[in-house]
Amino acid sequence: MFSRPTLWQVVRQLGNQAPFTKEKLEAQLGVPLARKSQNDFFTFFEGGPVKLANGVVIGKIDLRLRHDGQAHPGFLVLTLAGQCVTVPELRQHYNHLSLLDVPRGRSVNEVTSAEATEPWGTISFALPVTNPTCISTIAFKPTP
Repeated sequence: MFSRPTLWQVVRQLGNQAPFTKEKLEAQLGVPLARKSQNDFFTFFEGGPVKLANGVVIGKIDLRLRHDGQAHPGFLVLTLAGQCVTVPELRQHYNHLSLLDVPRGRSVNEVTSAEATEPWGTISFALPVTNPTCISTIAFKPTP
């Protein structure tokens, strides 16, 4: 019988994967990542969805890897879907959050964002103004 990991198990495992590579993330998440675009500095990969325990879904995986020869650990954003992951649940796992930004009433696309410092770098969580009780994205920014 296959048991799906929880979001928090995946978050811990991904943080410990830094520096990120396409191959490591594909193996960890069990889905292919397709190259979507590239600029002078980064190659952008996307993948998903990934079904997790308790009805939580990673709807989109956005991986950015530097390709210009500069050392960089990558940048990863997970867009959540499915079952709502609430602020109280977030605080059970990250009670040391620093507020980064709050909506200013300029757009329905604004978010409240908070981050936590981890041994590998920073992780940030966004809550959209349209649904402020549910986490919409999780971003991993490993320290170079």
